[in-house]
Amino acid sequence: MDELSNQVPLQDQYVLNPLQKELHDTLASKNPNLASMYFGGLSALNSPANPERYSQCAQSFRELMEKLWIEYDPSLKSKGPSLKTKAKTLQKAYRKIRWKHGKVVAAGQMSTTSLDGFCCELDQFFEWNNKFLPDRKEQTSRLLAKMDPLTGKLPTKIMELRVQEYTYLREYFEDVAHHNRAVANDAEFQPYVKALENFLMERLKPRTAASFSQIQRLIEEGERNG
Repeated sequence: MDELSNQVPLQDQYVLNPLQKELHDTLASKNPNLASMYFGGLSALNSPANPERYSQCAQSFRELMEKLWIEYDPSLKSKGPSLKTKAKTLQKAYRKIRWKHGKVVAAGQMSTTSLDGFCCELDQFFEWNNKFLPDRKEQTSRLLAKMDPLTGKLPTKIMELRVQEYTYLREYFEDVAHHNRAVANDAEFQPYVKALENFLMERLKPRTAASFSQIQRLIEEGERNG
């Protein structure tokens, strides 16, 4: 926030409400860039003279939702070889059993040892792909489990509903960001903003944890005063 204060005139700054400030600070504690995406989206949204404010806000929120799952799965930051490199390695292994002396080798002519070896190559490739390049549903499931450890202990149906909710919000902001969905006014757009804020707060900083912290503070104050 201090950096923003140095760049934006005071009268033009968007002031976060208590919930937004709490979410912003929680994101910042994980990665300042996440907090910047969130604040940038709100700043764009609350610039009435900006005709692109909905799409720009949606773009920031879409990026926030995309980057969160990477932030909560450190292994994705150092996944090693690229998909192109992995594909070339697999192609090389395939050519070894598929071609001989410039001619195609039929499956029936391949040795069991060669086929088993190539199957192992395939197994390793698909394991790598599932770990580092999961589909969006898998991304979201992992993200929610990482953000809130208790999520993984929920009944499967409830977990699926949470994944669907997050996916729906992400798709909504993506459509608005790409101008594939028109937004008439704030009354239409704001509920989605609030839904995302509440969803993230419930995962990142559950209300129960906050309540226990407040109770502990009250107990400590009572002991000091007693």
